[in-house]
Amino acid sequence: MPSPALANQPRHTVDSLRVKRAAQALSTDLEEETIILEIESGIYSGLEGVASRIWELLAGEISIAELRGQLMAEYEVTEEQCQTDLLAFLDDLAAAGLLEVESGPDQ
Repeated sequence: MPSPALANQPRHTVDSLRVKRAAQALSTDLEEETIILEIESGIYSGLEGVASRIWELLAGEISIAELRGQLMAEYEVTEEQCQTDLLAFLDDLAAAGLLEVESGPDQ
């Protein structure tokens, strides 16, 4: 059974989770877009703007709190809006098989 959506979990639980690109996700940059291929399904996805930046940050394992902090440092966004949009996007990546989520050291 899949884990509950990130957006539905308490913030203190979500913040310490560590996320990274799934091993079966290949990507390349094409002009101002990031193209991702999920090799098991053969499905392509395209990302632009902030979504491309998040994908770039997911190249290495990072906590959701660190990811949110980096985005807030780079973009003019409230913490609440950043958290909401980030978790929704990460949930979409996870549902597409493009994201690995692991418990942080405190869990």
